[in-house]
Amino acid sequence: MVDNSEVIEELTELSDAGDADRLLETGSRRLLAIFDTFTLRICERVVFRGVSKDLVLRCIARKNQEALERILSLVSAGHAYVAMAVLRPMCEELIFARYIRSLPADSADKYLLNKALLELFQGLQAQAGFFPEIRRELGIETDGGTSQEGARREDLRLGVLSHKEKLKELGGKLGWGNKPCPDIKYMARITRSLLTCPPKTSPF
Repeated sequence: MVDNSEVIEELTELSDAGDADRLLETGSRRLLAIFDTFTLRICERVVFRGVSKDLVLRCIARKNQEALERILSLVSAGHAYVAMAVLRPMCEELIFARYIRSLPADSADKYLLNKALLELFQGLQAQAGFFPEIRRELGIETDGGTSQEGARREDLRLGVLSHKEKLKELGGKLGWGNKPCPDIKYMARITRSLLTCPPKTSPF
């Protein structure tokens, strides 16, 4: 375990020296060390009992711990611009995590389950449209052919519609309106995650 007084002393020296880049990098690495310990504790021996707020929050924590580690590696190697592509999804997932934490447990679980199933059905629907077309272009036919493909596509279409309707109904109750999922701006506003930019001092 790192001595807090040593960390404070190290960061103070960098601050006094005016080395902002090293100060930020060192501070971020200290945060990552804390994050590593935290995610290790909550992500070991997890028993899957279905899609839930608890499980999703653990997954977000683990994913972003790895993303932060990747960002620091890229910045250290002089690839800060590339690191920005990793940073944006992290920020959006933080807002998403704060939003689902703000919901009652049962509502959050219903939302996450139906959102996961909707995305699954949409993915399968896209594949059902893509692969048969490729097989036809290559002259490859399968037993059952068109009739089975048509029935499967209809099942997937109905699955997509069903979960969209469930999410819209939930949106009416929870406040994001008559659409399947809240957008990131809505979630940021609800969780007070919007940044307020200072007024410009220059006319340009």
